[in-house]
Amino acid sequence: MDKGIRPAARNKFVELNEIRRRGEAPYTGDKANTQFRKDVMAWLMTEYGCSLASAATHYNEAFKLVKEQNAELVSGLGRPEDKKGGRKPKATTQPAAQTNALMTSMIAAGAIAAPTAQITAAAAAVGIESLVGPPFETTEQYKARMTAELGGTDETPQGDAEAQPVLVNVVKVKDGSVVAEGVTAEKAAELIEKAKAAKKGALKIAE
Repeated sequence: MDKGIRPAARNKFVELNEIRRRGEAPYTGDKANTQFRKDVMAWLMTEYGCSLASAATHYNEAFKLVKEQNAELVSGLGRPEDKKGGRKPKATTQPAAQTNALMTSMIAAGAIAAPTAQITAAAAAVGIESLVGPPFETTEQYKARMTAELGGTDETPQGDAEAQPVLVNVVKVKDGSVVAEGVTAEKAAELIEKAKAAKKGALKIAE
């Protein structure tokens, strides 16, 4: 027998496969095919001192070679076609309403900037109905609308200065880096809760 590990893997595969096909011990019952694969790989690891991963690679190479020559010889081996493809990816896309609500709150808190005209135009081109507020807004339009809703101007907010809310900074718990500056305690709490719900880095109000 050839002393190379690959030819040896092929030979051992064919040798034990014949026993498996005849249903002889130890290849009986529901676990026969699993036991066959373990035995081929264990033999390779013992004879050649290779790792489990290496043994699995040589087993798969032998399996594919025999299957190409005569698929009937490996009937029952390998993963069923309907089980291939790996794990299904977890859904990560948020509904549009949730995404827009999150963006709006983060913009209001100063964590991110309002979308530019280029961004809103690109969104419209692919059919996204809204990014921040209806309809699409530039940064200037967003600021103007928020100023009007808050009842003041960019330079001089209306109302008594003493009545203005206390502003705080929101930072990451891990390294203290600033996430949002000069936001209200309510907005800060909202950002902290959203980060917690999204399972992102924990946030806190800076001391």
